[in-house]
Amino acid sequence: MKHLYLLLCLLAFTSFSTQAQLLPPDQPEQDACNALQICGNFTSPYSYQGNGTILDLPTTDCGDGEANSVWFKLVVNTGGIIVFTITPFTSTDDYDFAIVDITNGNCNSLSISDVIRCNFNNNSPVFNGGVLGLNTTSTSTSTFAGATGGSYLQQITANPGDVYLIMINNFGSPGPGGVYLPSAGFTLDFTGTTATFNGPSPTMVGLVPSCNSAQQLTLIMSENILCNSIEPGGSDFTVTGGSGGTLSSAVGVNCSGTSGYTDKILLNFSSPLPAGTYNLVAQTGSDGNTLLNTCSHPLVLPASLSFIVPPYVPPAFVSIEPPSCSEIKIKMATRVRCDSIAKDGSDFSISGPQASSVIAAYGTGCDSLNFTDTVVLLLQSPLHTDGTYTVTAKNGTDGNTQMDSCGLHQAVGDAISFSLNSYDGQVVATPDTLLCNAQYLQLGANNFS
Repeated sequence: MKHLYLLLCLLAFTSFSTQAQLLPPDQPEQDACNALQICGNFTSPYSYQGNGTILDLPTTDCGDGEANSVWFKLVVNTGGIIVFTITPFTSTDDYDFAIVDITNGNCNSLSISDVIRCNFNNNSPVFNGGVLGLNTTSTSTSTFAGATGGSYLQQITANPGDVYLIMINNFGSPGPGGVYLPSAGFTLDFTGTTATFNGPSPTMVGLVPSCNSAQQLTLIMSENILCNSIEPGGSDFTVTGGSGGTLSSAVGVNCSGTSGYTDKILLNFSSPLPAGTYNLVAQTGSDGNTLLNTCSHPLVLPASLSFIVPPYVPPAFVSIEPPSCSEIKIKMATRVRCDSIAKDGSDFSISGPQASSVIAAYGTGCDSLNFTDTVVLLLQSPLHTDGTYTVTAKNGTDGNTQMDSCGLHQAVGDAISFSLNSYDGQVVATPDTLLCNAQYLQLGANNFS
């Protein structure tokens, strides 16, 4: 079975042909309910790995199921026959496919009984240039996994309103030592099809800020956009409101030049926007079109989204908790990268009536993006002398101070103070507590150095 070789395919990615772009696992279109809706011929320059976040089709009548897959959706507008070819960029690539009829079902619960065509033929040795699909002469509805030949299956006779999902598996090409390498992309060609297909027009659904939104935004689209419809200079958009702004570029995530498709577009501004409320307004770009989806349907104008650029807050100390024995917590004015905090505590110095030093530091509550607004400092020895102490930022052994999401660093010399003032002139610390004993301090130094 072909799926027995998938691990070997993954191990061979470092030898992958430069003709294709290997996408990270779990792309949206690798799940049936996020299938790319197409209305005719389509080219994918991508090599997919894995099954997406859901294993939609574990098996078929052809003996194998989903593996290194991408899903396409056809919604029939006018009835007729459906034929197509899947032509690999590289003839040695081994593609497989299955067609699922969900006209009276849904994408969430696919079963083997929904599969109306499947072709898992073997393309080693190369057969028919690796081309496979549906035609008007074949009477077969399946080609079993491992069989050589049987490139074509029987046409589909479709009615208006029918909905089909096409799963295309990338089994790859044989490489050195019999290890299969990922594929180099393919073209899905519907020449000869008399049925017609329809699909929705794309819309702009959201903006994801980068840093404080002043330098870059990520535009989220309702569906995938053809990379060649994105004008690289950003002229598909204008910025209104606030103090105005100018876009310098627009780049589709995963786009390889003008090849491919994406539902996320990075928009860069010529210069950082001042604080204010703005609108991102879509327009016809200098390339003569607005954004086009995988059915070549344009973004309907007018279309706009609003966004706010808040006043920039640099990374700086904002509040401090007096030490709990040998530990100090400092709140930052903005979130900082946890990995910009030198583990040995060298980003910080402490001064005051009692000599001490910072021997370790770390961010607490680091989020999924590795940012925090609270830094914990561990001191060489507990403070027991009353007075005013000052913590000061400096360049650590990592070569920097703390850094925010904009890539900007805390100013060297930024400082914050706190006071110790006990009733009897001393801070009483029980020497054998977990926090204050020498063993804890040594463990702290070992864990964070």
